[in-house]
Amino acid sequence: MSINFFQKHTPSEVLRNPKLMAMFADGITSYMRAGVYDGNTPLTYEEGKTLIEKKLTANMATSAPSFITQPQKPKVVRVDDLLPETDTRYLRIFNTIPSDSEAEIYQKAKQSITIKKISEGEEVEFAGGISGEEITVKNITWAAGIRMPRTWFEDNKIYQISNFIQNAKRQFLNNKARFFYELIKAQNYDTADIDTTNYDTVINSLNDAYAKLKRKAKADLVGKTIYIVCSPEQAKIFEQAKIDSLIRGERGARLRFNYEIIDTVHLNPDNPAEMVIGKADQYYQLRQPLKADQDFKISTLEVEIVFSERFNGVILSTDYGLKLNIQ
Repeated sequence: MSINFFQKHTPSEVLRNPKLMAMFADGITSYMRAGVYDGNTPLTYEEGKTLIEKKLTANMATSAPSFITQPQKPKVVRVDDLLPETDTRYLRIFNTIPSDSEAEIYQKAKQSITIKKISEGEEVEFAGGISGEEITVKNITWAAGIRMPRTWFEDNKIYQISNFIQNAKRQFLNNKARFFYELIKAQNYDTADIDTTNYDTVINSLNDAYAKLKRKAKADLVGKTIYIVCSPEQAKIFEQAKIDSLIRGERGARLRFNYEIIDTVHLNPDNPAEMVIGKADQYYQLRQPLKADQDFKISTLEVEIVFSERFNGVILSTDYGLKLNIQ
């Protein structure tokens, strides 16, 4: 899908007008931001798609004048055309929290609350504040820049300019996705083995891993989503396990839980897969959303665009994940 940043003005007109250049940079900022935003908070692909569909439905419901008796033919809008082509699936795992300062402080230990039977007249015990290790997570500025020849603007090379910016977006956001997947991969999770001898051994191994994860999390995980983050080559194992569980469930092994697969090129085939509980002590700390700034360098006759974002990520506990060793 080709993006045209010059709907109303030619590149040469933009180059000669500082106000249009500022608008050009704003347009790039809007395009560069990964995902659909709710205010300054990025949404996952699914959340963004749902939000857009709701807004489109609301607009169609309120746009018809009251005197129209026949329903209007709905306008066909491809929601996928309004969403980015980059991988933001890590947002399914990480809680997005806004940051208003240079750094944020987290408590690594959780509050301990004990329920016990009390006799008549006995006082209830109240748990104190959260105690444990404090972790300070500083916001980091991530930036990249591109340079385009002035002649591209003077000669109205719309395709070259737009294509260059598209490639820059893919690379910037690809690096951002790598950061979060590497953060998951770097965790010192306990391990579980996945025996791939046959269909039943895969399913039984996954069930054993799930039971181990429940014990570690000290919860029944009701309403929680389990994700398996793996390489594209490993994904077929976990996809096939779901299919086999349905087909062979009456006579063979059957999965005792559901999971979603996130296959990413940021994990190698020889890496363990990661089984994680989503939105459980994993945080995407966002200080400044992605933006673009532009400048013109007289000395080199080049237009410079700098992309920058301030954020960081942290996983506070290793209790919500397992490394799956595929055997």
